[in-house]
Amino acid sequence: MSAPLLTPAVEHPASLLALFIASSKDIQASQHQLLILLITAVVTSLSVFRYFKTPGSLFTQYLPFTRYSITSIAANESTSSALDLVFTGTSNLSDQHTYTSLPTSDTIKIKSLFIYPIKSCRGIELNSTSFTRTGLQHDRQFVFALGPAPYSFITQRTHPKMALITTSISGDQLTISWPGNYGRFNHRTTFSVPLDAAAYKHAEKAEVKVWRDMPTSYICPVLKGKLDALASFLGVKGPEELVLFRVAEEREVFRCAPKKEQLGWQPKVGFQDSYPVSIMNLASVRHVSEQLAGEGVLRGEGDKDKDKDAGIKDGEIEVQRFRPNVVFEGPGAFEEDCWKEISLGGPDEARWNVSCRTTRCKLPNTNQETGEKHPVQPDRLLRSYRCVDEGAKGTACLGMMCVPLVEGRIKVGDEIRVGKRGEHFFLRT
Repeated sequence: MSAPLLTPAVEHPASLLALFIASSKDIQASQHQLLILLITAVVTSLSVFRYFKTPGSLFTQYLPFTRYSITSIAANESTSSALDLVFTGTSNLSDQHTYTSLPTSDTIKIKSLFIYPIKSCRGIELNSTSFTRTGLQHDRQFVFALGPAPYSFITQRTHPKMALITTSISGDQLTISWPGNYGRFNHRTTFSVPLDAAAYKHAEKAEVKVWRDMPTSYICPVLKGKLDALASFLGVKGPEELVLFRVAEEREVFRCAPKKEQLGWQPKVGFQDSYPVSIMNLASVRHVSEQLAGEGVLRGEGDKDKDKDAGIKDGEIEVQRFRPNVVFEGPGAFEEDCWKEISLGGPDEARWNVSCRTTRCKLPNTNQETGEKHPVQPDRLLRSYRCVDEGAKGTACLGMMCVPLVEGRIKVGDEIRVGKRGEHFFLRT
């Protein structure tokens, strides 16, 4: 476990000066990093005086909003800061485009782990995590929805800028952050809510529509001004109001999931689309990238600037576009298509039911770094050769959906053993 990471929840640029002071005391940063941060902090702090009539108002109206959070979930956890001057490890997926080939191996290992505390917002990369029968700890326990009642959930499918909403966890708080409106200073607006369900015991509840389900959920206590600002950022129009919900009651999973008659209990999820955990073979994504490069990216469609913003360079498609929980390496492309049960988690191996293939919508067309949506790719390519499930005709499949059969813990580097193989037939209802 690494030392705690300092994650500034910066609501105003002046807080960078305080960040420099805290950084020099609390973390080991290079002299070069601290010098850059100091210069940025001073310049930024001076620039904000034009927003106030007197210097005194800067301290009474501005600095009280500065705050910090210490994040120590895992060594490689993704965090956010005002100027992307963060002290984090290197992503376990940093080499996903740098090697020329991915040799097949009899050994299958976990390459990377992700959780997405808020459905359809940016994920947090981890080195290790606990899991229960309902999925990885803290995964998709919150969702944004539009009202008034009946509330309906939103995702990147209709609001691609949700990819730019970051989350961080500090103790029992979940901090939400998104790009603000301070130009080159990359100001970010933030707010925090309680992380655990116990804190919502007396909170107001409401039903929120998640596909065909209407689970009763907790309404998170967030200042209306914050939600209005976020709604404006996302492009929400008209009288609709943005609300953040937390899981109160879980939704039962049927379709391809194992039945209560088999397990003694019916699988459940929070705000996941359908199943508790999604897994992805790195070689399969590499194959998609290679095919896309061979296709000439867009076959001349769209404009080059849009292609650049959408992040499709030389056919490279990032694993993150598919928003998996577990990324693994070792087997050849699409070997996972026939998995039915796997064991993972080191010495105390836990069994996961591999319930079905993951059917793909157009969400992966959105670049998870820029929030820009490509008009056709990779959806068009996937539908041209990955409609492989007879139960999901006309729908592309990539990755697999799983149900943990017990609780446990997994980490990067753990081996995955395939216990059962067989045919899959996707059930839509």
